[in-house]
Amino acid sequence: MDPRVVTVLRRLAEIESGTSIGTTFLGGGRSETVTRQHAEVTELLPEQGIVEIRHGDEVARLHFDEAVLLEFIAAAAESGEDAWGEPLPAEESAARFLSVHLDESLGTREPHESGWWTYRAGGFDPLPPWEAHARRRHQA
Repeated sequence: MDPRVVTVLRRLAEIESGTSIGTTFLGGGRSETVTRQHAEVTELLPEQGIVEIRHGDEVARLHFDEAVLLEFIAAAAESGEDAWGEPLPAEESAARFLSVHLDESLGTREPHESGWWTYRAGGFDPLPPWEAHARRRHQA
């Protein structure tokens, strides 16, 4: 696996396992702010393009194709400053975008029964890698 891909996947795991702040409104003008871990990284195999993450009760086993991610890293380098408001290395920008894509995909799509999600530019498909590969080959 390309070292840039490994760097992005390691950084994605750091971002996902970081903390997030949530505020709950209790009524009567009162609120409660709680800091909690965003997700739990349960397996990290960046050299194989695999990251497994637990979001709440759901485990998502993520698969990344090297060629797809290399293209994505190049695109993230071009749009990262506009999105994040500061110049960032391509790998950092890509990892941040992946975190957003992951949250959006997990929040809006039903998981595959296997728990696998395969990354494609712009989001995660709820497909195991072998099915995603067969679809790409069929569409080519």
